[in-house]
Amino acid sequence: MEFHKFNKILPDFLSKGKIQLLAKSIKERGQHKKIITYEGQILDGANRYIACLIAGVEPEYEEYTVRP
Repeated sequence: MEFHKFNKILPDFLSKGKIQLLAKSIKERGQHKKIITYEGQILDGANRYIACLIAGVEPEYEEYTVRP
């Protein structure tokens, strides 16, 4: 899945070591917070997405909806 251009506004990605720790946690305890998508791209949760891929866990998503 691609990262939305607005994802770049948020803080940078975690270090490789911290991503590994997050992946281990997700594998052992599951994903606690969904990855937010918008227009089919990751808006928030890039680190969780990468950690899920490393852990071999299917990521959980939630589509952001714009309120009128």
